Amino acid sequence: MTCTGERSNLDRTGMEEAVKKLYKELEDLDRQSAQVEARRKVVKEALEIVGMRLASPEFVQVEKRIGKDVFDDMTLPECCTAILGMYGDWLDKNQVEHLVRIGGYPFNTKDPTNSVDVTLRRLVSDGLCEVEKSASGNRYRRKQA
Repeated sequence: MTCTGERSNLDRTGMEEAVKKLYKELEDLDRQSAQVEARRKVVKEALEIVGMRLASPEFVQVEKRIGKDVFDDMTLPECCTAILGMYGDWLDKNQVEHLVRIGGYPFNTKDPTNSVDVTLRRLVSDGLCEVEKSASGNRYRRKQA
């Protein structure tokens, strides 16, 4: 290893050893970071398998923007369209239902999730939103231009 720089009064051997230690520490940190990221991925997948999902920062922001009674005078299709417009990315029926509930929509059904799902599928057929189908369930977003 060659030392470059303008500090000739430093002991080259000591500096080279310090640099070697720093490079080794950086390699160790990179390895630990990769291990932590791999473990994080496994934990997130396990949560999704049992039906739990970590909310993205964007989702949390939409939750905060929705007032408690913003949807109480709207139809369910209007609520779903508004939610998809606010979020802008893919949402599943459970996330849409959650946001509609926060906004105060008065569900009058035994199965609100099913009502949201039927509404979202109708919005797709009407060309107002698009669907991404997968084995784990459909996700919806506002129609992209």
